[in-house]
Amino acid sequence: MSTRTRLRSRPAATWNTASAVILAAAAAGGGVSACASGPGTSPRSRPASVRPLVTIGKFTGWAPSQIDFSADGGNVVTGIRWSSWTTAGATGRGKSGIESCVPNCAAGKVATVPATITLSAPRDGRFTMLTETRAGQTMTLRYPSSWPLAAS
Repeated sequence: MSTRTRLRSRPAATWNTASAVILAAAAAGGGVSACASGPGTSPRSRPASVRPLVTIGKFTGWAPSQIDFSADGGNVVTGIRWSSWTTAGATGRGKSGIESCVPNCAAGKVATVPATITLSAPRDGRFTMLTETRAGQTMTLRYPSSWPLAAS
């Protein structure tokens, strides 16, 4: 019988305590889920040596819940839930508002649509390609020449 262990991103000072808890539980034959909270962490988070990070604006970490593609708020993906975050890529789904701009962008209605974010092409511990799909359109950005403005 195997023991599955899930770790979240932790500050360096807490790794020894977490390791001791995990080793003790594994020795006892039980399942373990060691967790930490904080910006950029999720249940699927792992150390950078195992799972690449994403750097967007001032955010560096795992699993941002929001990505801002435009400065005017015309393309912001919110409520992102990451279904996978592996050494090769990450996939998350959220919602994005699309402005109708009728009669103008300030007064037009906003339609909320599903959006999918895919991260790929890890290099030096960070993802370097981001693809956004929403309303039947796909946009691919490459770090650092074209990249979203911010994330949280």
